Amino acid sequence: MTTTSISGIACCLAACVALAGCGKKLNPASGEVPQAQVIETTVVHHQQMASQLVLPARIVANPTRTVHIYPLMSGRILSLRILPGQQVLKGEQIGTLQSSDAGQARADFEKAKIEAGRADLQLARAKELLAHGVMAQRDYDDLKALNETDHAEQERARQALHVLGFNETSTSDIVPIVAPISGVVLDVGTGPGELQRSLDNATPIANIANVDSAVIRNGSEVLVFVETAPGKYVRREITLGGTHADNDEVTQGLNDGDKVVTTRAELLREAEGR
Repeated sequence: MTTTSISGIACCLAACVALAGCGKKLNPASGEVPQAQVIETTVVHHQQMASQLVLPARIVANPTRTVHIYPLMSGRILSLRILPGQQVLKGEQIGTLQSSDAGQARADFEKAKIEAGRADLQLARAKELLAHGVMAQRDYDDLKALNETDHAEQERARQALHVLGFNETSTSDIVPIVAPISGVVLDVGTGPGELQRSLDNATPIANIANVDSAVIRNGSEVLVFVETAPGKYVRREITLGGTHADNDEVTQGLNDGDKVVTTRAELLREAEGR
């Protein structure tokens, strides 16, 4: 049997991914895709594939490339937008959580902001007293150090808000849950309405594996990206045959000599959605 083979593709059960987009050309020079040097391709060729022996096995994701997602604070899950086998991008919101701890984090920032403002006023008065010889230099230096400490605390509280997905003016208690890496959802460990207890919870919200594969599955469709010109890529629907240790058989959809993207295909998927 003559098939087209894509060499160097790691095949994994977790590579059953979801992809949305259209067949337009993507040009990194126009800002539609990332820099070309982060995308690798391989040329496919027709070749005879030997008969294969199918054996039962258990396939698991590489644990060094798997992330367990826990909530940043305790609260109740309001929504989840992921399913097992779905592909997500780094920074993509996958759910929401309602937490009273959000109000505490916001109160910490407001308190630090007030203390920093008061320290500024004290330092300004101290500077005038120092200029008129009423205050000793050592006392002024102590107030200046306290002022810098208060501003550092304000910045810490601001960064804590940003980590939780809030800004300084936000008043919401809804915490966004985002994907820390790009990859495939292996399983979902919770559902809307369930109470989560931050990192103390033994069950993660979800597990995501960073699976870098040329083959992308979108429901019943199986897709790859083909480079048609330097920096230009189009998606191509294919039909898969057998799967081997270092290559996948493609029985339909590719031509001999096509250059198929083998890594960072998720970056092209992201560019399609823009």
